[in-house]
Amino acid sequence: MGMHLEDRAESEEIVIRCQEDRSTRVRLFDPVGQGEDELAFGIEVQAEGLHARLEHVEVHAWQSEFLSTFLAGLAADFRGWDGERLWHTNHLTLSATFRSGGHVRLLWTLRYSSGMPESWQVSAATWLEAGEQLTEVAEQAREFLRGW
Repeated sequence: MGMHLEDRAESEEIVIRCQEDRSTRVRLFDPVGQGEDELAFGIEVQAEGLHARLEHVEVHAWQSEFLSTFLAGLAADFRGWDGERLWHTNHLTLSATFRSGGHVRLLWTLRYSSGMPESWQVSAATWLEAGEQLTEVAEQAREFLRGW
């Protein structure tokens, strides 16, 4: 019943499946460096009745915490924490909440805004074990983001 990171070629994608609902998954794909101070990647969220995809999520060097650092910090605190921890960038917010029994809820919120009224926002939750599963996700994210 564990979470699995699916096979991927040369860190070009990472897939995180919810251990509680295998139909819920988050996929990060196509990381592209954009100069010395910026990286972009795509993200796709799938759950029962939901499929959302953004081609261009930017991560800037001046941000205080990059996604891999954020996830590594969560994994290091596998015994738990109070409240909600947040990481965000232009089109993505990741919220982490620790629950009893050693599980972490990662709530992935994608936002798209074209400056028009048709803008949208969707969220999907992936549940992981706080120890080994979250550590594996953090390591995969570090490699995916090439050490940022």
